[in-house]
Amino acid sequence: MRRLLRPRWIAAILLAGIVASAGGAGLARYRALASALDEAHARLAAMPGGGAVAGVLSPAEAPLSQPTVVLLVPADPQRARQGVALLRLDPVHGLVSVLVVPAALRVQRQGGGLGALGSSWASGRLDDTIRAVVAYLRVPVNHVAIVADAGLPDVSALVRGGVVTDIDVSTAVSMVWVDLRASRRITCSLGGVPTTIAGATFLQASSANAAVRDAFLGVAAAPSRSTTDPLQPGCRAGV
Repeated sequence: MRRLLRPRWIAAILLAGIVASAGGAGLARYRALASALDEAHARLAAMPGGGAVAGVLSPAEAPLSQPTVVLLVPADPQRARQGVALLRLDPVHGLVSVLVVPAALRVQRQGGGLGALGSSWASGRLDDTIRAVVAYLRVPVNHVAIVADAGLPDVSALVRGGVVTDIDVSTAVSMVWVDLRASRRITCSLGGVPTTIAGATFLQASSANAAVRDAFLGVAAAPSRSTTDPLQPGCRAGV
């Protein structure tokens, strides 16, 4: 009887060791992520307008059951030719979507009348940029992330540290899970008509921007983006 049980005990001990090892590694990664995000929160609070971000953002729903929107802002506010982008994770429709908003788009600035969206961030206050984006798009923003200037980060890049953000560790883990389970991904860009006003060039919003926003929100089919006109609104597959 002992000989029959011995292999089972050995297997059970090995399995317990593997589970314990995996659990320990997972706990270590969780703690490292929590530490990185705590540092990111401190860096955000120290930025001009960063301390007021919580009062501007919409209360976040549970990412596993409700769409979550993250505003991506370039780290260098002086690069006016760059715009901002919104990353949306929608577990209901299995959709991960990105919406690029050109810096030259003419929007209503907080307390400053009409102006280029990029100038809101160039003024140095992050909360003003969030207000300008929300006022123009009418899309609630749940979180913000200050990202490197080269390209748009994916979800894993947002949560593995190095990005200034208000995202907490539980939300980060949930976002990664929604991203892994997504069945569809699109990148959309707003556009407009170049117009010179008082010596400054703006993009007067195109009527097609509404259709692009609806595609980003997953409530309409995505209009194709022109391959020849970079200022024409539209979407493409992939993020």
